[in-house]
Amino acid sequence: MFKKSEKRSDRVGLYFAISDGIFFKTIKVKEQNQKNKRRKEKNS
Repeated sequence: MFKKSEKRSDRVGLYFAISDGIFFKTIKVKEQNQKNKRRKEKNS
């Protein structure tokens, strides 16, 4: 019984770690896109 709950919490931790990684990646991509847009506006 105890081992089962341990495994489940590990899976939940892994899920949150993965979703956090995706979340931070999308934020970085959005920041990069905004920087690129500003550069294009300056050039045009």
